[in-house]
Amino acid sequence: MMLPLWNNFLLPLLHFVVLRSNHDKRLKEEQERREKEEDFA
Repeated sequence: MMLPLWNNFLLPLLHFVVLRSNHDKRLKEEQERREKEEDFA
């Protein structure tokens, strides 16, 4: 069985994808907040 090898490859990849999507979401929220503050200025 090559299952351990797949786990060693897929788990870090999955972790990376989740981290990236969270980071992108946070960046978008930050950008929207900045645009709203500019509207108030």
